[in-house]
Amino acid sequence: AEAGVVVLYEGSTALGTVTAAAAGAWSITAASLSDGAHTLTATMTDAAGNTSAASTALTVTIDTSASSPTGLALVASSNSGSTADTLTNVTVPVITGSVAEAGVVVLYEGSTALGTVTAAAAGAWSITAASLSDGAHTLTATVTDATGNTSAASTALTVTIDTGASAPSNLALTTASNSGSTTDTLTSVTTPVITGSVAEAGVVVLYEGSTALGTVTAAAA
Repeated sequence: AEAGVVVLYEGSTALGTVTAAAAGAWSITAASLSDGAHTLTATMTDAAGNTSAASTALTVTIDTSASSPTGLALVASSNSGSTADTLTNVTVPVITGSVAEAGVVVLYEGSTALGTVTAAAAGAWSITAASLSDGAHTLTATVTDATGNTSAASTALTVTIDTGASAPSNLALTTASNSGSTTDTLTSVTTPVITGSVAEAGVVVLYEGSTALGTVTAAAA
C-alpha cells in the first residue's frame, strides 16, 4: 500500500529483495529452489522503518524432471501365440505400462511415434500402436508431465510381428513305413509315418483333405 523494501521468504530464509518505489505491484526473482513444495511469504519495511507482518503464504511446487515409464508389456489380447513370449500376428498391438505421475505418454520405435495417451494419474496406461510390419520391433515410451518435463526413454520392449507361416515341405513316406520298393509310395502299412520339414517352430498337422490324421509340435526349424 506504500513504498518500501519488500523481502521474499521461505520460512526465515530471505530469497530476494526489491524496493517498491511507490504503492502498487512489485516482483522478485527468487533464489534457486530445489524440487518440491516451497511455502513463500513476503514482508514490507516502509520508509519509517516499520516492518509488516508476513503476507498470506503462496505455495510453489518445483518439478524439474519426470520419471520414465516402466513395465512395458504386450497385452494378452494382442499376443496371438504363447503369452510367455512377445511373438504375435497382431499388427496393431496394445502396449501397456506404468507412470509415476500424470502426463502424456508417447510410444516410440526409434524416433518414430507409434501412439500417444494421456495418463490422468499415476498408474497404468495403454496405447494401441500404429500398424507394424512383420519382424522385430524395439519399442520404448516417454512421459511428459504437467510442468513440461519429458522423461528419458523407458526400458525397451521387443515385439515380433509374424503374420504368415511357410507351408511344410518335403513330405515323404519313411523307409520303415514303405513295405515295398522305396522308389514309390505303395505300402501295406496302414499307419504310415510321414516326415517333412518346416522353416520355423510350430504345430504341424497332417491332413487328408480336410481330415486331420495326426499332429506334432516342431520345436525348431
